[in-house]
Amino acid sequence: MKTRYILFFLTMFLWTVGFGQKLNLSQIIEKAGKQKLLCEQITKSYLMIGSAIKTDEAKLEFDDSKFTFSKNLLFLGENSKSEESKLAIQNVVALWNDFKIILVSKPTRENSLVVINQSNLVLNACNEMVAQIFSENKIKNIRLLNLCNKQRLNSQKIAKFCVAKNWKINYLDLEKDLNETLTSYEFSLAQMISANDNSPEITKILTQQKNDWTDYKSNFMYGNKTVISEAIIENTNTILNEFNKLSLLYIKNAITGNAITGL
Repeated sequence: MKTRYILFFLTMFLWTVGFGQKLNLSQIIEKAGKQKLLCEQITKSYLMIGSAIKTDEAKLEFDDSKFTFSKNLLFLGENSKSEESKLAIQNVVALWNDFKIILVSKPTRENSLVVINQSNLVLNACNEMVAQIFSENKIKNIRLLNLCNKQRLNSQKIAKFCVAKNWKINYLDLEKDLNETLTSYEFSLAQMISANDNSPEITKILTQQKNDWTDYKSNFMYGNKTVISEAIIENTNTILNEFNKLSLLYIKNAITGNAITGL
C-alpha cells in the first residue's frame, strides 16, 4: 500500500512538472512569435494617430502594444538559456529603448519616416531573436506556425503602408513594399491552405481567410487611388484576429507533440 502511494505521488509530481514545462514553453513560443507583429502594430497606430484615423482606438492600441512588447521582452529575457539567445534579446532591448524615445515624438509625416526606419531595425532584430529562442528550445517542425506568425505580421504591414500612402508620407519604397507584402500574404495563405495535415478547425479558419481575402483585396490593391483607411484598418484587424486564433492552434499542436509536418 505504501509503495502504491509513493508511485501515485511520484506520478503526479512528474505530471505536474511536465505540465508546467509545456505551459512555460507554450508561453515562450507565443510571446516570441508576437513581438514582430507588435512592432508593426506600434508603428501603424503611431501613423493612425498622426493622420487622425480612428484616433481613440489608435491611442489605446499604441499604448497597449508598447506595454505588451516590453512585458514580453522581459519574460523572454528571464527564460532565455543560451548565450546566443541572450545576446539576441539584448540587441532587441537596445534597439527597443531607442525606439521608445522616438515614439514620444509628435506624430508628423517627417517623424513617421524616422519611426518606420527604426521599427524596421527592431523587426530585424526580433527575427534573429525568435530564431535563437526557437533553436535553444529545440522547437522543430513549425513551418506552419512560422507562416501563421508571418501572416499576423503581414496584416499590420499592409495597414501601415496603406495609412502611410493615405497620409502622403514621403516613403520612397512604399509602393514596392506594399506590393511585396500583399504578394507575401497571398502566397503564404496558399501554402497554409495546401498543407496536408490541417485539422477541420484550422481548415475552416483558413477557408474563411481565403474568402475574406477575395473581399478585401480590392481595397488593398488601390494603385494610385485614395485609400479608404478606416475600412483597411477593419479588414486587417479581422485578418489579424483570425490568425491569432490559428497561432494558438499551431502552438497547441507543437506542444502536445502532434505533427506539424510543414508543406
